[in-house]
Amino acid sequence: MMFRFALGIAVALLPRRMKILALRRFFGFAVDRSARIGFSLVLPRRLTMGRNSKIGHLTVIKGVSEVVLGDSASIGNLNWVSGLPLETNSSAFADQPTRRAQLLIGDHAAVTNRHLVDCTDAVTVGRFATLAGFRSQILTHSISLAESRQRCRPVVIGEYTFVGTGSIILPGSS
Repeated sequence: MMFRFALGIAVALLPRRMKILALRRFFGFAVDRSARIGFSLVLPRRLTMGRNSKIGHLTVIKGVSEVVLGDSASIGNLNWVSGLPLETNSSAFADQPTRRAQLLIGDHAAVTNRHLVDCTDAVTVGRFATLAGFRSQILTHSISLAESRQRCRPVVIGEYTFVGTGSIILPGSS
């Protein structure tokens, strides 16, 4: 785990073409040659980036099983994307084996700058949709008062949708 983190930091410092090659070779990621990743820490278990997709500077993606960016999709600067992948030994959410710790961003969709995205369960941003402005949060887990325990549910932002500044999207929202 620590080696993967250190290697991720080293890869973040490389020029674009070398970064893409390193992500493919050392991490096994499927990153198109035209994709761009700024100075960011991008460490999901699996990463797929389509043609002309991009991840901006100072974005952190960790603790997520899968991140998929469609063609011309983007994640801007200063975003924090984290979750709890199924592959961990944590007992949290152990009774929810169907959850998927993933971020799926459709073709031409965008997450702009300075957002928090919780991917304890799946977050889907449909084609041509935008999480715009800044300071928005997408939450896929919270406390169930009825059960007195944490629960998670996926979040879906539909195609051609606009979500504005400061929005808080709760678990199970569509």
